[in-house]
Parts: sequence; C-alpha cells; structure tokens
Amino acid sequence: MKRYWYLVSQPSIALLRNAWPVEVYAAFCSQDDYQLIRCEWGRCAINR
Repeated sequence: MKRYWYLVSQPSIALLRNAWPVEVYAAFCSQDDYQLIRCEWGRCAINR
C-alpha cells in the first residue's frame, strides 16, 4: 500500500466497519485505485 502514496496528492482513508475486533478501512489513492484493509485483533491484511 505504501508504494502508492507518493503518486497522489490527496489520498483518503475511510472507516467502513468498526466492530471490534474487526475493522475495515478503504484507502482511496485515486478515482480508479483503492485498497481495502481488514483488521482482526490488530492483524491487518490488504485486499485490492
């Protein structure tokens, strides 16, 4: 995920689900590029 941050001027992150221990975030790098980050008990995985 970090490799994309330098390509955009205004990345944004949205919290989609906050029900501990599960959290889901969306990271928008551009209009056409995004990644979903799912965390369970603090362990996160990135999905495209």
